[in-house]
Amino acid sequence: MLYRFLTYVNSTSSQTTYANIAYYISNNFSKIIHMNLEELADACYVSQATISRFCRFLGFESFTHFKMECQRSLRDGERRINDICSTSSKGDEEYQYFFRGYGDEIISELKDFINTMDIKRLDQLLDRIHNTSDVALFGIHRCSSVIQELQFSFALKDKFVKAYSGFTHQLECAKTLNEDSLVIVFTAKDGFWFEAHDVVDALAKSKCYKILVTTEKNGERQDIFDEVYFLGSGRGRGSLYVMANYSEAMISRYFTRY
Repeated sequence: MLYRFLTYVNSTSSQTTYANIAYYISNNFSKIIHMNLEELADACYVSQATISRFCRFLGFESFTHFKMECQRSLRDGERRINDICSTSSKGDEEYQYFFRGYGDEIISELKDFINTMDIKRLDQLLDRIHNTSDVALFGIHRCSSVIQELQFSFALKDKFVKAYSGFTHQLECAKTLNEDSLVIVFTAKDGFWFEAHDVVDALAKSKCYKILVTTEKNGERQDIFDEVYFLGSGRGRGSLYVMANYSEAMISRYFTRY
C-alpha cells in the first residue's frame, strides 16, 4: 500500500491537495494507524470530507478501510525485515552473521527451484493464459510487484491480463469470474490465506478455472484450485526470490513462444 502512495506522489503534481495528503501519509506511515480522521485532516490542513474523498479516490471504501490496509502493510513490512535479519541484532558481527545466513538460504532455495522447475508445465500455464480471453492475476504484499510486472510484460505482446493486489478489487473481480475465466493466485508465504478469507471463499464458489502458484507446500484451501504449481523446496526464506524468478521465466518463455 505504501508503494501506491509513493507511486502517486512521484507521478502527480506536488501542488495538488491529494498529492500533499499522499506526501504526508508517505512521510508518517507508521503513525497513521494511530490517528483518527480528524487528526489526519488537521495534520494535512484539509477538511475531514477531503480525507474521506481521497480514500475513496484511491479505491478504499472508507477511512476505516484505509487504516486497515495501512496496518496490513506495516505487518508485511515488519515480517519482511525480520525475514532478512532479526531486528534485535545490534552488533556488526551479529548482524553480518545473520545476514550471511539469510543469503545462504536464498541461494539454496533458488538452486532447488532451478533444478526442479518443470518447463512443460510452465508451457501449459502460458498456453492457458494465451488462449483465455479473461485472465486475472491475484497477489498481495510482495507478490503484488510480481503480478504487476507480469501484466506489463504480457501487454507488450498484446495480451491484456488483469492484476489485482488489493482485497477489495480481488473480491469484486472474483464475483464476476465465470466458466470462461482464468484466475491465477500467486502467494509466497505472505499471509494470503490468513488475510483474504472473503476472496478465497468467492473463488471457491466461482466456476472459473483456478490456478495457484505458490512456494507453500501445505498452504490452506489449496483444494479449491484446479491446478497447483509448487515452486522450490519451501524450506528457506527465499520464497519471494523464487516467485520473482518464476515470473521472469513466465515472461521470457511467453516472449519466446508467442
